[in-house]
Amino acid sequence: MITHNLPDLELFAFTDPAGGKAKAASAKHKKIRALQAAIVIATDHLQRIFVIHSWAGRLSPSAYLDKLITICDNYNPKIFGIEANAMQSLFADLVHTEARRRLGPHKNKFLEVNQPTKIDKFFRIRTSLEPVINEGRLFVPEHMTELLADLRGFPTIQHIDRIDCLASAVALIPQRPVPQKTRDEADSLASYLRNRGVPSHEIEARVKELYG
Repeated sequence: MITHNLPDLELFAFTDPAGGKAKAASAKHKKIRALQAAIVIATDHLQRIFVIHSWAGRLSPSAYLDKLITICDNYNPKIFGIEANAMQSLFADLVHTEARRRLGPHKNKFLEVNQPTKIDKFFRIRTSLEPVINEGRLFVPEHMTELLADLRGFPTIQHIDRIDCLASAVALIPQRPVPQKTRDEADSLASYLRNRGVPSHEIEARVKELYG
């Protein structure tokens, strides 16, 4: 198993088999063949999100299945979502069965996820990612150049599969409030700095640095 030196973090993963109904979310993407994609993220008590694995490509069904089970075994996420709309559900069933056989029932973390078909894909991506990006809670390693390029270029990028997979992984994280102690400490620091005459933009930067 891979060790990441990320203490007290919960891991979530998501994969999109890029099959089933047409993947296009706009006319621009109708002639672009979709990619398979897989993302693993970690989240801490401050609701920061760290991308620790990102992949997209085109593999044969058997090679893709092997890859997903390897990712599940290496990272052991709390939930490994797999898109199961339309015909994708057949592949999701196969992954679930094989993971139970190879990894055992306790390490089989695959969960079928049916994406809402009446919600525009681009809107779904924005509503999942914009809050964590705007609040500075998303962290992507510099070596994940393709994912970073997708984030910077969305929505005009050629392939949206990686970023869609990331948004779906983020959506798996349970919503929970920041611990009261953390909020109290941040408020106390801001009050102290304010009383010392520190400018508001410096207070905001300092609080964000310490508490996210």
